[in-house]
Amino acid sequence: MSEAFQRLISCLEEIRGKLENSKDDFRFLSSYFHSQEFKNLFKVHTSVSTKDIYRNTIERENASEMATQVLDTLGNLAQPDEELCELAQLLSNVHIQGMLSAYDRVAEIDVSQQNQESGTVIGDGGQRNENGYKGSDSDLELAVKYVRLIKSGKEPLGATVKCDEDTGDIVVARILRGGMVDRSGTLGVGDVIQEINNQSVIGKTTNEVVEIMERLSGSVLFKVIPMKAVDRKSTADTKVRLRALFNYDPANDDLIPCKEAGLPLVKGDILQVVSREDPNWWQARKEDDVNNTIGLVPSKQFQEKRFLFDRLFAETENHKHSSGGVNHVKNFRWRKRKKKEHKLSDAQKDETDGDKALTYEEVTMFSPVNDKHRLVILIDTSRRMRPYEANGREYYFVSRTTMENYAQNSKFIEYGEFRKCLYGTSVDSIKRVIRTGKMCILKVQPKAAKILRRKEYKPYFVYIKPPSLETLRSTRVTVKNKSDRRKGMRYFKVWSRICRLGAESNAVLQDTSRRMRPYEANGREYYFVSRTTMENYAQNSKFIEYGEFRKCLYGTSVDSIKRVIRTGKMCILKVQPKDEDLHDMIKAGEVLEQEYGHVFDLTIVNDDLDNAFNQLRNALNRVATQPMWVPIEWTH
Repeated sequence: MSEAFQRLISCLEEIRGKLENSKDDFRFLSSYFHSQEFKNLFKVHTSVSTKDIYRNTIERENASEMATQVLDTLGNLAQPDEELCELAQLLSNVHIQGMLSAYDRVAEIDVSQQNQESGTVIGDGGQRNENGYKGSDSDLELAVKYVRLIKSGKEPLGATVKCDEDTGDIVVARILRGGMVDRSGTLGVGDVIQEINNQSVIGKTTNEVVEIMERLSGSVLFKVIPMKAVDRKSTADTKVRLRALFNYDPANDDLIPCKEAGLPLVKGDILQVVSREDPNWWQARKEDDVNNTIGLVPSKQFQEKRFLFDRLFAETENHKHSSGGVNHVKNFRWRKRKKKEHKLSDAQKDETDGDKALTYEEVTMFSPVNDKHRLVILIDTSRRMRPYEANGREYYFVSRTTMENYAQNSKFIEYGEFRKCLYGTSVDSIKRVIRTGKMCILKVQPKAAKILRRKEYKPYFVYIKPPSLETLRSTRVTVKNKSDRRKGMRYFKVWSRICRLGAESNAVLQDTSRRMRPYEANGREYYFVSRTTMENYAQNSKFIEYGEFRKCLYGTSVDSIKRVIRTGKMCILKVQPKDEDLHDMIKAGEVLEQEYGHVFDLTIVNDDLDNAFNQLRNALNRVATQPMWVPIEWTH
C-alpha cells in the first residue's frame, strides 16, 4: 500500500488513546479504512491529487474540442474502415461526451488555481493559452467564466434569455427545472452571456441569440459573466398540484418568452408546479407525463389579467358592431315544447353565473371508501301515486305545497313543471342515498352540476359527448343498407321498448302505402292507406316527414300526432333527424364543453352505445376503488 495510506493509518492509531469513550467509532473507522471500497476511493484521490497529472492536463488540448475535430475528420473520409466507424460511434456516445466534458471542467479548475499561484489574473473559468480558451483583455477585469455543455440531438438547453433594458446585455432569464442547464448547474439566472462557441452575442437581439442557440448541437461553449451567488434567488421545488381549467397552446401565444419552452395544456390536466419564481410564468410538469417534461405555463395572476383584457376587448368589439344600428336575429326552427323551468335562487345563481377567470385549482389525492354499490337518484314529484307505483320506488310523492316550499327554500338542485305537475331533484334525496353508503348516480343539467360541486358530495363528473357528424349519420339515421342492418336492429329494439312504456304513453304510428300483411292490423303497426292518399297528404303538407322504401311510401302525418294527443296520453314521436339537427347537436355539445368543461373529470364520446356504456361502468369502478384528484378544500 502507498506511503500516504500508511500515514493515514498511523494517524488513526495515534488518536486511539483519545477515543476511550468512543471505541465503537474507532472500530468503525478502522474497519472502513481497511475495506476494499475505501482503498479504491483513496487510490483515485491519490491519482487526481498528483501534480504531475495536473501538469500534463495543462499541456493538452481541450478534450471535447479534440473529439469534435476527430468526428469532423472521420466524417470527411470517403470509405472509413470498421475500426474508424467504431471510433466515431464511441465519440458520438452521449456518455463519452459527458465524460470528456467533465474532464475539461476539472482541468479548467486546475489551470485557474495554478495560474493564480503564478500571479496571473484570469476569469473564474480559467484563461487558456493559444491551445485553450480564448480570452480578451477585458476578461482580466471581470469574473469571466467558460461553460461547456454537450447538447445531444434536438434536446433543448432548458433555459431562456432576454435583453437587459438598461445595459443591452443578453442575460439568462430563467432556467427550466430538470433541463440540461439545470442538471449541469453551470449557468444561473442573471448570468450575462458574451459569447457562444466563440461567436460574440454583444449587441445582438434576443431573437438572434435564440436562433443561434436553436442551431447548436454537440459541444457548446458559453462565455459568461456570472451573477453573484448572493444575488440569486433559490426556490425549492414545490409539491403543489394544480388542475388546469383552461386549454393552452404555447404555439399560439405571442406573450410567452419562448414558444419552444411552453407546456401545452388541456382542461383537466394535473400539473406539478416546480417553480413559481417568475410572477408571470410558472414552471410545471404534467403528472401523467412519463418523460417528466418541464415547461412554462401562464401563472394564475397572468392568466386572470389576460382574461380580463380579452373580455374588455370583446365588449369593445361588440359595442362597435351593435352601434351600426342593425340587429341580426338568428332564425329558429320549430322545436318540441319544453318543460316550464323556474329560475335558480340568488345563492345558486352566484355559484353558477359568475364571470370568473378559469385558471387553476389546487388538488390533492382522495381515497374513496371501499364500496362499489351504485344507485340512481330518484326524482321528487307532486302528482298522485298510481295503483302500480310505490313511494320511494318510482318517485317520492309529496304535495304541491311541499314542493313549492322546497323551491322557495332552495332545497332543489333543479325543478320544473310538466302537465301541471311539479318534478324536482331535492338535496334531501341525494343525502338520503349518501347515508346508505351507496354510490349516487345523478343525471342533471349543467348548471345544477356546478351547484353539486361541493365538499359534502365530492362528485365525479362524466360528460357524454356527441360523436362526429359522420358517426351520427350512421348510427342515428334509419338503416339504408344491409351492412348496417345489425346495428339498425339494435336501435329498432330500443324503439320497440319505448313504444311499450305503459298505459300513460303512446307512440305515433306511420302511414304507409304498402299492403297489410296477415299478422298486421290497421292502427297497430301502421295506418295502411293508398298511395294516392299518401301523395295527396304530401302535396298538402300533411306529413312531418315522409319517404319511399322498396317502392312503398312511408310517412308521419300531422293527423296521427293529433290522434294521440286527443287521447290525453303522452305522445312519443320517432322522426328522422336532419343534417341541421345533427349539426345543432354537435354545436350544443361544443358550447356545453366550452362553458362547463373545467368541471368534467371524464369525457366519453357516445359513438357506440356498448363501448360508451363499458367506459362509464369502468369509470364507476375506478371511482369506487382508486384514489382520485379532487379540489384540496374537499379534504379539509
